[in-house]
Amino acid sequence: MPLQELLKLYREKNNFTQEELAKKLTVSRQAVSKWENGNSFPDVYNLILLSDLYDISLDELIRGAVYFPKPFIVGKKITKKYIFIVGFLVTIFCFSLLFTLELLAPFWSLSIALCTSYILLPTFIEPYWVITKKGIVYQHFPKYIDKIKYTSMVLFGKETTYGTTLSFNTILSIAIVYEKKSRMSPMDINPDDLYIRICQQDGTTINLTLHDNLLPYLPQAISYFEKKKITVTDKSKVTQAIMSEKTLYEEMHGLESNEHL
Repeated sequence: MPLQELLKLYREKNNFTQEELAKKLTVSRQAVSKWENGNSFPDVYNLILLSDLYDISLDELIRGAVYFPKPFIVGKKITKKYIFIVGFLVTIFCFSLLFTLELLAPFWSLSIALCTSYILLPTFIEPYWVITKKGIVYQHFPKYIDKIKYTSMVLFGKETTYGTTLSFNTILSIAIVYEKKSRMSPMDINPDDLYIRICQQDGTTINLTLHDNLLPYLPQAISYFEKKKITVTDKSKVTQAIMSEKTLYEEMHGLESNEHL
């Protein structure tokens, strides 16, 4: 995110008007306005004063958050341990159900439970994607059987990603999308949809889930994409929302803290 936008975001987050901030820094309101419009930038002395005033580091003020490492994995890679734990729990559940119903002998109940677990395991896998120095690599499973194969390869220690690479040169624009879900019941706890929509030069679009671990780095990610000459839009103002003291859900739904609980 450009510095001028970050300066405005932090000012508004701390509930300062341009006039109030100008008085604290002993500069004119016009100077603050020029900073936020990108017509000029604060000198080192004023940047230090701003970082003290907002109680953040200089790096955080200038970059929008902490250092953005690359490659950056958005989401989480599955591991053998994860597969074993989930597989064990699913197997125990299926076996207990079959054993309780007394439809089959214990041996066959266990065999069916193991097979069911093997087939259901891929449903617990959430594809991840990676921001690299050259582009975006995302997991793509054309068919469910591909997810089963991927799970098996990880289980047996074979390196595979099922990754598809998008070079930055092929990406035209990226849109950050937040879609509120209609909830018919208080028991509906499914989260809203949050993802990025990538539009390529050839007109095709790809949606990638915006996982929680990228949110603290979102301003840097946007700035990084823009440096690659990619147009980034955030009509839902997700970037501004994550800098609020409220949760993202509360901010996007206009709720007070814990109001939805």
